[in-house]
Amino acid sequence: MRPLRWARAWLTGGIALVLLVVFLSVRPSSEPLSSVEHSDKFAHLLAYGALALWFSGVFRTPGSLLVAGALIALGIALEGVQALLPTRSVDVGDVLANALGVGLGVAAGAMGLGGWCRWIENRVL
Repeated sequence: MRPLRWARAWLTGGIALVLLVVFLSVRPSSEPLSSVEHSDKFAHLLAYGALALWFSGVFRTPGSLLVAGALIALGIALEGVQALLPTRSVDVGDVLANALGVGLGVAAGAMGLGGWCRWIENRVL
């Protein structure tokens, strides 16, 4: 974990975001399956990329890579859960979009954006 004053708060925020993604993944779909467009894949990429970037601000690279693996596993597991739900379906494209998002989030963290938590802490009291 990075040396942060509000490490618990940052970690709690990340867990809350993960729980939000889980909820959005298992709630009944409001759209018929035939109307889902490519924007769905972009939403997956964006959500998982944001999660990976969030945790890259909390953890240094070795830890953020472990979290990245856990996020990819979460995406796969949620697709499995969706297979059991009557209003959802399995989509390998979603898994790929999730993994690409995680990769982009980890890459952004490694290229300097990983210090975003500390940057905020240094600017707030």
